[in-house]
Amino acid sequence: MISFIIETKPIPKGRPRFTRTGHSYTPKRTKDYEKLISDTAREYISPDQCLDVPVIVNACFNFAIPKSYNALKKQDCLSGMVLPVADLDNLLKSLLDGLNKIAFTDDTLVQRIKAQKKYAHKDFIEVEIKKCPAF
Repeated sequence: MISFIIETKPIPKGRPRFTRTGHSYTPKRTKDYEKLISDTAREYISPDQCLDVPVIVNACFNFAIPKSYNALKKQDCLSGMVLPVADLDNLLKSLLDGLNKIAFTDDTLVQRIKAQKKYAHKDFIEVEIKKCPAF
């Protein structure tokens, strides 16, 4: 099992942009974010640990509570009564694309995902990757 924390604000995958000639490209913000994920993953995962078997990915996207919230709303955030509004599927897309070819040889190997988003005292992402039990 591989587990680590990425100290950054979770950012959902940006939609592709198009040039005037119709060619698509990934927005710079998304590219930079996925590179940060890749660079952080490389600190914890050596090339020989890159999995080539079906995997399970657990991810928890933690968002810092906005400073503008009052004390009651901050408490509601920490208790789970108020949740972040980012799209969980787009958060996962960014994460998996950043981990691709580092944690696993191809993201088609991801067989099961457990993911959540919540508020915390600071921004970070908790990641856990493990082989599927049959492998």
